[in-house]
Amino acid sequence: MESGPSNTQAGAEDAPEMRVVKLCREHPTLLFYSLHWPLFEPITAIQVLDDPTDPSSQKRPFQNPDGTFHAIAALPITSPPVALVEVNVKEIEESYDSFIDEHLRSVDEEYEPEGGVDGAKCTCCGFQPLLRPKLMVHSSSAKGADITLRDYVTQLHAWLLSLEDTILRAVAQPPHLMGDEKRPPGGRFWVRFTGAPEKVWLSDEKNNPSMESVFDSIARMARHELEVFDETPLPEEPTDVDPDAFLKYLTWMDTVDIRKPLDAPGQPVKPPNPWDGSWGAQRRVESRAERRANIQAQAEARLQAQAEAQDQEQHQNQ
Repeated sequence: MESGPSNTQAGAEDAPEMRVVKLCREHPTLLFYSLHWPLFEPITAIQVLDDPTDPSSQKRPFQNPDGTFHAIAALPITSPPVALVEVNVKEIEESYDSFIDEHLRSVDEEYEPEGGVDGAKCTCCGFQPLLRPKLMVHSSSAKGADITLRDYVTQLHAWLLSLEDTILRAVAQPPHLMGDEKRPPGGRFWVRFTGAPEKVWLSDEKNNPSMESVFDSIARMARHELEVFDETPLPEEPTDVDPDAFLKYLTWMDTVDIRKPLDAPGQPVKPPNPWDGSWGAQRRVESRAERRANIQAQAEARLQAQAEAQDQEQHQNQ
């Protein structure tokens, strides 16, 4: 009679780190939902969730101080594997497109703006559109057969650090005011994904002070990938944006002179961001326990159904 796996082997397979590896091997999209990635910080600050469907689960370093990596780093990022992926940053792309949409009215017809090309400047304001950088992520394998999560994260991390100035300009102000202004350093950005490696999204803690809503939405996408549907409604976002503050913000956008620095004499004073606030943080805290209980119940029911199916199959084979 065959002996089953040793307790040591079974324990290793059941370890949280290996469970998430198994999960992501079957569902590569979950690789991206598993990462908690603070932008502009060392690669050792990137963490991996034990359970991508639960943002409060244990987090472990993607790269350890001794240079070793989380086991998840060895997995290919796509199925089937690919040897090359082109990546861009959503916020930079949108800022460029918004600039062109706003300024083409005052640009000569022969002018075809290209981000980062010397001399390609808008005739109405003299500003140059942002660069539109692309990163080509390559496989580090000698065979060039596939891109692993380690390839992707290490190359993307170095590239994003090199784009700090461009990113701060892209998020500094309303998209159509693409001058030389940039947001001063400070505060945190988070790298996030929508399940595809080609597009990088950024979340700003200034707009999402707790980041809980962002992490919750990512976990919900992970649950959807696993077909573990959470039927409890998300807590409502607050709708009590001060209408007077919002009107002042719109008025400022319409009256500011985009040909001058925002702090130049005569420029209207930028009003406070009308969207700043708690973003329903307390309501999320109150509903999180209920959502987790619902998810756990679904997971247990699924496991029970699988066990019953296996028992039935074994009974039929006897």
